[in-house]
Amino acid sequence: MIYLASPYSHPDPVIRADRAAAALIYAAELMSIGSMVFSPIAYGHSMLAHRALPTDHVWWETFNKSMFGVCDSMAVLCLLGWEKSAGIDRELTWAAERLLPVHMINADWTTRNTI
Repeated sequence: MIYLASPYSHPDPVIRADRAAAALIYAAELMSIGSMVFSPIAYGHSMLAHRALPTDHVWWETFNKSMFGVCDSMAVLCLLGWEKSAGIDRELTWAAERLLPVHMINADWTTRNTI
């Protein structure tokens, strides 16, 4: 199972939606070739569109960390701003603690450019 990290937080809701769409598209691409993927951004953003849920990072981090526990690798979708993401920084720490391989995915990935 691949944990797909990507930046999300931004004051502009259009940028948040664009980031969520990119994560969803990349996760779907990986799944289309047989990889099992969990993308907290694609999952959470979709839920927030349909239900009022907490938006603070602490609430989501509890859920994400439990999902991270079943993953055997991590990929970082390097969208603009990824290197400033506190969430990705925490997720990279989780990966280091578990000695999981981490794959950095260039933001200009194309179809079938997978890990």
